[in-house]
Amino acid sequence: MLSAILTSIFQFQTSFEFSWPCIDRSDGKAPIAVSGNNVYVAWWRNSTGNYEVMFKASEDGGQTFGDKINLSNSSNGTSVEADIAAVDDNVYVTFAENKTGTADAYIMTSNDNGKTFNPAVKLTHNSDSKLANKTYMSQLSSYNVKTSPYELKVAAEGDNVYVLATGGEKNSTTYQPDVFIKVSNDSGKTFGKDINLSQSHGNKSDRIQIEAIDGKVYATW
Repeated sequence: MLSAILTSIFQFQTSFEFSWPCIDRSDGKAPIAVSGNNVYVAWWRNSTGNYEVMFKASEDGGQTFGDKINLSNSSNGTSVEADIAAVDDNVYVTFAENKTGTADAYIMTSNDNGKTFNPAVKLTHNSDSKLANKTYMSQLSSYNVKTSPYELKVAAEGDNVYVLATGGEKNSTTYQPDVFIKVSNDSGKTFGKDINLSQSHGNKSDRIQIEAIDGKVYATW
């Protein structure tokens, strides 16, 4: 299993949950994914006065698209930084959202070519993070903290889903972002522990990309 290989390679590393203390609504994008004759597009928009992650699907190679779906549907939070991957009938959309007061990463999965989506799975847990503590947050103002949006990328192959993200170790107060990966081997239902790929020790690591093919995963930053 690929996850076992990743675990073996990085078993010497200590994995903490990555965390995001804030979120930014700028820098909108419209990522696209294709599987067979199906084309999927996700984006975030602010037409209602609140940023939401939207989705559309085409079953005819992009000639026509179905109705727009509001995936995040969070009137009490800002939802941005969407990315999308597709394999067979499964579609995966990741995004950042701050409805809990601090930004967390989520993934939503469709098993029917984007017609319906399962409830969002929360990939981070900043309510348990030291960075979410006001005592530590007050210390952040004295550092050159990277302004959001923190990056999220997703790739999939077979039953495996890989989410790449930048963020800070939850025991860090300087918050120079590292690059983390989370792996699912059950089509996005559950994910393993975070693996810190960059281990940059106080240096900023960002501009991430990820691809998965032939049982291999490639990550750049």
